[in-house]
Amino acid sequence: MMDCPPRSDQSFGPRVDPACRAFDFTLQFEDVVLACLPAAVFLLLSCAYVATLVAQKPVVVYSLNSKIIGSKLITLTSLFAMQLSFLALRVREKSASTSSSPSADALASVATLAACLLSVLSHQRSLRAPTILSLYLSASVLLGIARTRTLWLLSNISGGPRVPAIVMAVALALSLGALVLDSLGSGTQTARPSTASVGSESDTKAAAAAAAPEQYSGFWPRTFFAWLASTFWKGYVKVISLDDLPPFDTRLESKDMLERLESAWTKYDHRARHSLLRACFRSYFMSFLSAVFPRLCLAGFTFAQPFLINATLTLVDQPAPDRQYGKGLIGAWALVYLGLAVSSSVYQYQNFRFVTRLRGGLIALLYERTLQTRTADLGDIKAVTQMGTDVERIVSGLESIHETWGSVLEIGIACWLLERQLFLACIAPIVLVLVFVAITSRLSSSFISMQRQWIEKVQERLRVTSAILGDMKAVKMLGLSRDILPVIQGLRVDEINTSRSYRKMLVVILFLSLTPINLAPMVTFAIYTIIAVFWKNETLLTAQAFTSLSLISLLTMPVIVLVQNLPTVIQCVGNFDRIQEFCNYATRGPESEGREGGVDFVPDVLSEGLELDTRSARDAIEFQGRDFFWDKSGLSPVLRNIAVAFKRGSVSAIIGPVGSGKSSFLNAMLGELADMPTAATEEEPCQKSAAQKKEIHGSEPIAYCSQQPWLEHGTIRDNIVAASPWDQEWYSTVKAACCLDQDIKQLVRGDHTQVGSRGVNLSGGQKQRIALARAIYARHSIVLLDDVFSGMDGHTAEAVSGRLLGRERSLLRNRNTTVILTTHSHKTMTLADQIVVLDKGRVATVGSPTAVLQDNSGDIRKLALSISDSGSSKEGDIVDEITAAAGEGLRAGPLPVGESLDVDGASAPQVPEDNSLTDTRRKNGELSVYKYYLASSGYVPVGLYALAIVLWVFCTEFSTIWVSWWSAANADHPNLRVGMYMGIYAMLGILGAVAVIGAAWFAYVSIISNSANKLHLDLLHATLGAPFRLFTSTDNGELLNRFSEDMELIDMDLPSTALNYTSTAVACLAQVIILSIFSRSLGAAMPAIFALLYLLQRFYLQTSRQLRLLTIEAKAPLYTHFSEAEAAGAGAPTIRAFGWRREYLARACALVDRAQRPAYLLSCVQHWLAFVLGLVMAVLAVALVATVVTWRDRLDVSAGGVGVSLMVVLGLGETLTRLIRTWTRLESSVGAVARVKRFVAETGVEDGMGGAGGDGRSPAVWPAVGVGSVEFDCVVASYSPAADPVLKGVSLSVQPGQHIAICGRSGSGKTSLLLCLLRMLDVRVGSITLDGVQVATGGSSPITNRNLSAEEVRSRVNVVPQDPFLLPSTTLRSNLDPSSGAGAPRDDDVIIGVLQRVGIWEVVRDQGGLDADVDGLTLSAGQKQLLCFARALLKKDACSILLLDEAVSSLDSKTETAIQDIIDTEFRGCTVLAVMHRLRHIASYDQVALMDSGSLVEFGAPADLLANDASRFAQLHRSQAK
Repeated sequence: MMDCPPRSDQSFGPRVDPACRAFDFTLQFEDVVLACLPAAVFLLLSCAYVATLVAQKPVVVYSLNSKIIGSKLITLTSLFAMQLSFLALRVREKSASTSSSPSADALASVATLAACLLSVLSHQRSLRAPTILSLYLSASVLLGIARTRTLWLLSNISGGPRVPAIVMAVALALSLGALVLDSLGSGTQTARPSTASVGSESDTKAAAAAAAPEQYSGFWPRTFFAWLASTFWKGYVKVISLDDLPPFDTRLESKDMLERLESAWTKYDHRARHSLLRACFRSYFMSFLSAVFPRLCLAGFTFAQPFLINATLTLVDQPAPDRQYGKGLIGAWALVYLGLAVSSSVYQYQNFRFVTRLRGGLIALLYERTLQTRTADLGDIKAVTQMGTDVERIVSGLESIHETWGSVLEIGIACWLLERQLFLACIAPIVLVLVFVAITSRLSSSFISMQRQWIEKVQERLRVTSAILGDMKAVKMLGLSRDILPVIQGLRVDEINTSRSYRKMLVVILFLSLTPINLAPMVTFAIYTIIAVFWKNETLLTAQAFTSLSLISLLTMPVIVLVQNLPTVIQCVGNFDRIQEFCNYATRGPESEGREGGVDFVPDVLSEGLELDTRSARDAIEFQGRDFFWDKSGLSPVLRNIAVAFKRGSVSAIIGPVGSGKSSFLNAMLGELADMPTAATEEEPCQKSAAQKKEIHGSEPIAYCSQQPWLEHGTIRDNIVAASPWDQEWYSTVKAACCLDQDIKQLVRGDHTQVGSRGVNLSGGQKQRIALARAIYARHSIVLLDDVFSGMDGHTAEAVSGRLLGRERSLLRNRNTTVILTTHSHKTMTLADQIVVLDKGRVATVGSPTAVLQDNSGDIRKLALSISDSGSSKEGDIVDEITAAAGEGLRAGPLPVGESLDVDGASAPQVPEDNSLTDTRRKNGELSVYKYYLASSGYVPVGLYALAIVLWVFCTEFSTIWVSWWSAANADHPNLRVGMYMGIYAMLGILGAVAVIGAAWFAYVSIISNSANKLHLDLLHATLGAPFRLFTSTDNGELLNRFSEDMELIDMDLPSTALNYTSTAVACLAQVIILSIFSRSLGAAMPAIFALLYLLQRFYLQTSRQLRLLTIEAKAPLYTHFSEAEAAGAGAPTIRAFGWRREYLARACALVDRAQRPAYLLSCVQHWLAFVLGLVMAVLAVALVATVVTWRDRLDVSAGGVGVSLMVVLGLGETLTRLIRTWTRLESSVGAVARVKRFVAETGVEDGMGGAGGDGRSPAVWPAVGVGSVEFDCVVASYSPAADPVLKGVSLSVQPGQHIAICGRSGSGKTSLLLCLLRMLDVRVGSITLDGVQVATGGSSPITNRNLSAEEVRSRVNVVPQDPFLLPSTTLRSNLDPSSGAGAPRDDDVIIGVLQRVGIWEVVRDQGGLDADVDGLTLSAGQKQLLCFARALLKKDACSILLLDEAVSSLDSKTETAIQDIIDTEFRGCTVLAVMHRLRHIASYDQVALMDSGSLVEFGAPADLLANDASRFAQLHRSQAK
């Protein structure tokens, strides 16, 4: 053995001379690189971090009460003492030191002092220990092991002193202890740093409670995801809900993300190309950068693997390998695989935090712009669609953005390394890769347009679906379920066909990305063989072959990633552009472009020609001569030359015939219409300066009630209070003024009763009074009411209008409130101080009620108006009456239990609780779901797909074995039968490429087309066929979420995941078989490894499956919130008018965070799985190398077998990780299928739509034309079996041809009577008979009735619902004659004649005629109702029963008289049941049925009842008398 050269350790090295120590660094290298460098970097970074901490306010008063912080300081102090001792020892012992030793030891000591300072400051001013401290301590431990080993070797070999080695070992132990204590946390976290302020201890603790566990966790607990331990345990032992999840990280809250995004976007021109994209990256740039360094580390550790493979195979080939070198290889493999696990964990964690920030900011921005965009500026793009499609695709694309640039880097490195192994042969895969990437880049541009076309089809389907779900009451009443189903399903088929080209392009992309796995090795070895045989006279040997294979694998994997992700990333640009286009709807003119961003931005809400004067005592609102338009084109004004003023504190009524522009007038006041000056006023100067105008615009909120009441899915109290501060006394006063006390007393839960989506659980009058109560409760100085009294009965309308608008001491007059209302009621007009008469969009007359109603001009005469007494003789006592009524229910004190207030005092939005917490299928899964999905996909394409996958995996994996045989043959007989080996290898590559394109085609073209169509049809059929009670108890957002989120998962996510999972599962099986054959020792351990993996996935899957379902379900309230804001003509305009944008935006942000919470945790548990599997693969790799190095001779290991095993291990870790991750994602994506399956199975379908009922047979023509008797016999009915009865023992006999008027106060059961007749309620007792046929009996429900089917009953009854219903995305012809598609269409002359009969033909003719799209028609509510009457007229020959549900409430007196004439003449031979509040034409009816509290209290001829002074109907009639 050679002697150690002198001063060997004084050189930089890095490796010391083997004569001194085997496989070790020099002392000089260790002092400089392993000691000085990390300490110096830590000190530099700690200075900056200390400055940051000092600038923050302390969140706690420092104390030593925390055991952890005290222990940490003791440990660091002891470490400092050891380091000083080590410095002194090394100064004395020259054999263990170098010239750099004093500097290294001094820097380490100073770094320890800095660590103490950081620990103290972070304990005071931060929630967790600094990351730089954790990293420094980790580096100290890792590098300290090498330094301690060197000192021990020095003492053993040279016989030097052991004291330095002992001190170094103690310092190493103390560093490890400090690291452990640092990872445990400081133990005194009590508040988040961003909200630190001086306040009470309780406030501080409350702030801490809102913080997430990960905010308290140090670097290593976050890397290991240790903070998820409680979540995993809960998911394993029980069915979890959102409340069981840890809080959402406050640093990811969407409100803060929105502020940052708005602030960044203001620095760009909003209309500049890609400005939103640039603003997003500017906003979250630091979060984006946080994933760059760990991604670089991941690439570095990845490319260390081929070097290790080469070194290991070279060692195995040596006859007498160096055992110390072998041990070093074992440590290197362990270090590399641990580095892969850690760097991948940190990278994935930081990357998903970036896209989480992005998602939260974009969704909040969409909602904010929804609230900002006036109605006239809206386009075809809907925010709810963008939230479900564009935002999710952006997140999916940008989640891979680091992989895109990382793969480019890895391709370059792999090409360079491959050139060193195979010389010119490396050109082959490089050229192949460049060609495929170039083709992909060219195809990516067309991807954007294809995706845009597809998304537009998705948006159209969701728009129509949302409209249908919002009007299911009308759909059911009209019996249109079977007619609507082909319309929506047709849109779905059109959507699938449109996406077919996109999916075919996706198959091409997959072919380009996956075939390099098979083709790159084939082409590379083909060229290398040609060069070796015919040029260099070389051969392919084992070490070179498998090193090259590993490099080709490392080349092809980033190619796959790049080719697959590049189109997705590029598509994000198109998604950003669509969102930017929508956001720019809200940009109006130069004034809005120059405003600052942020959530406090309040744009103009009033039109330029409208003055809202908050200071003048004379006029509150003044028009100065403007034209107004419903669109920005300015081609067809709906209001012309409007010049009128409304005095402050006055009550003004706007009247006019149907379609005269009354509702448009109110919307113009709200700034919802586009406007421009008329020619007469264009040159006139404004009365106020521009500065004044800018100051007053939007400064005063307006209380607004739309014609169709806008209600949110919540309780009655939630809707009345909305975003206003809570005031119990005022609340009770408002309830009494709006006559709601009696209605609320009849409800079991009182004002905590859920109103349902769009108030479906309430009557029309109740909905209007609740909306009116919200307007009054807000206490705004200006109130706009759009025909709010039309849905109330006469007595209630008189009481409410008198209490609110009476001339003496009424509630609004007493507050000097300016009230502007539209009405057709003569009595309401008499309460006004001023009447404005509109006709064809122009102001015809303005004056006092007496002057206008006595005017005999043509404009007034045709309205059939007349003056009458107000009917109120007690107006002076109105306020006293309200106060007395309010006092009955007044209770002082806080809100009831279960009621919550937000920071502004408004009732917080209630989120429906999950009612499936005992359903263990959520955590255990169902095999039947897979069978259901496979059946919907088609067994033939599924079978062909499976065959293609098996062939592809076989060709891919067997080629590695073939190379092993080839290289082994070359070792014995170089280049013998090279043609055979190369030919078979090429055949495997080509077959693999063909198989992969076949698998992709079957998965993305055949299977998606089948499953997307079938599953949507099942869901749509179940929804449209569900009983009405489903829509009274289920949030529309939840149903829409099924058609949006679930279908999105089924369309793309599920097939992609299934493709990845099945290919990975087959590949994993093949690799395990290969590993078991070529590495028998590991093969023996495989059962134990797979048992461990099985237990791991069982534990993991219990939680991840539930989180995936919660991720889907948590979006339902967010969809509801968006849908309510986008409710046609009511949602966003109402919120804007009230000035509640900030409050509703805060609610939206809270719902966004709620929806992101399970999604974020799901990502974290998936990253935890990847980390754990990385550790498992580290153990597997180290075990394999250790076996080879230690027992090489004993096991007779061959280089080829080791090469195959290492290649398999190289890919098996990735394969296993992908296997469990894709299995989990598959289980999670299948959750969407499970939701469809359960909904279809558990939602009862009404008979006639596929249910079990409807066994009875009716006559061919039933009810018989000209007959049509109706019989109610002691009917007790409710909305559901568990609900309280809404009809209580009703007995009613209607003779054929009789016209029956059904009257009563709002909520008395009038509409319920019609719903019961239409089989939309559950009949508990009694029976209903139509024309001699029993249609409902006691104990029957819409889904179990043994008689006629519900759809058949509705199809034989003619209905005009209270709210006009027109099927969107269809023609006017289809709406008037919905069944024309199933039979012979009606002649145009017949349809036109009917339209002329109701007086609407001229209006629709000017807008396109019968073939016009109803979505493009500009019609008032009254005009839409006339179209509904026209539809009923076309159907009258097939139906002898007509049901009218307050069908004339939105019509003026003249039109009402015309419609009544049609009822009296055209429907004279029909049986008519008409729910009515207006009693002007009561004499036209044969009988009157008076309802009260669900009971029939009076029934008789109108004249007889009116002649009886004691009759309750007579009293009701007198309250409406002229």
